[in-house]
Amino acid sequence: MKIGRKWIHITTVCLSALCLCLLSGDVHAANANFNQKPLIQLDGNEEAWIKYKAKNNGYITVTAIAGDAGDDADSDSSTEQSPVGTFQLCNAKKAALSKPFSYNASSGLSADASLTFGVKKNAVYYLRVAPQGSLSVQCKFKKVTENSGSAKSKAKLVKQNKKIGGIIIAGDKTADWYKLTVAKKQILHLYFSGKTNEKIRFTFSGTYIKTAKRYIIQGDESQRHTYSTERVQPGTYYVKVERFNDSSSGYYSFQWK
Repeated sequence: MKIGRKWIHITTVCLSALCLCLLSGDVHAANANFNQKPLIQLDGNEEAWIKYKAKNNGYITVTAIAGDAGDDADSDSSTEQSPVGTFQLCNAKKAALSKPFSYNASSGLSADASLTFGVKKNAVYYLRVAPQGSLSVQCKFKKVTENSGSAKSKAKLVKQNKKIGGIIIAGDKTADWYKLTVAKKQILHLYFSGKTNEKIRFTFSGTYIKTAKRYIIQGDESQRHTYSTERVQPGTYYVKVERFNDSSSGYYSFQWK
């Protein structure tokens, strides 16, 4: 009986240590915070919730990096592991602000490994990461100063040739409104670009043009889309910028000539 009790004691100690290790891993994952560390390494297939508090209005770009992105990482290991998984942005209560988006950290295309989300000053977010393979996740923030109207009647004037920028905040249904004042007959050339996790919709309208809808799909700030009208009469024309669906958020810019 003494031997049996000894083995029971050893088994209990081992199980306790194992539980402690598991709990430590859970606490570590739960405490992951992009504000403290913008590059966070995740190990294995454990789901992680990474916290982020936005210091200003703007957008974050989260990127999956194959393997260990540290200074001592083996340069060949990242190409062998080919980790994939999903990113999902959630609010402070961990309720979804987007659908889960798939990533492939080793596809060689930045669009497959990165996503952009619009964020609001002082709001707390969680990035839910469901990895399949070891990876690091990087978060970069960029501040955006926006001057838009929340309704057509409050549309903000955009002067010709002036480039403006704005954000579609995750979970926010409000559209951004702008107006263009055209002083003479002319063809309107509208240029727009941006970064998003899905789509951002632009609607161009006015008395003398047919309403047109155009989209940014993920995208790169350096890629500029163009929409040109027929020759229009002098007057006021409008640009409405909004999310395409419940998951859409991100950054946009446009100008007209």
